[in-house]
Amino acid sequence: MSSFQARWRTVPLWQRAATLGTIRSVTALQRLLGSQWLLRALQDSSLDDLPDNEELFEPDLPSHVERVLLDERDERLVTTLYDLHDRRAGDPITVAVVYGAQHMRAVTTGLSTRHGYHVWAGDWLTVMTFE
Repeated sequence: MSSFQARWRTVPLWQRAATLGTIRSVTALQRLLGSQWLLRALQDSSLDDLPDNEELFEPDLPSHVERVLLDERDERLVTTLYDLHDRRAGDPITVAVVYGAQHMRAVTTGLSTRHGYHVWAGDWLTVMTFE
C-alpha cells in the first residue's frame, strides 16, 4: 500500500465516497461530451499564485480531503524539490513538475521563500487527453 493510500484511508468514509463520486461524475461527463468540453471549461480560467475573490468564497473541500489530496501532497512535493535543490544546486539542470495547477502555489511559495527562486516563465503542457 502506498503512503497516499494509507493517508487516504484516514479520511472519513463518507468524505471519500463523496469525493470519488464527484470525480467519477466529472469523468463520465467528460467521456460523454468529449475532451472539447474540458477545453471549453478551462479556456477562460486561470490559476494565479494568490486566490481571487471567487476562490476565497467558494465552498471548501472537507478538511480531511483537503489535507490528504492537497496539503500533504504539497508537502511531499516541495520537500522533494528542496532535496533536489540541495543535491543539484550547482548543476545546470531543467526540472519538470508534473502536478495539477493547484499544487503550483505551494511550489512557487516554498522555493521562493526557502531558496529565493523567482518565476520568470512557465509552460503549461498537456500530459494526457481523453478521447
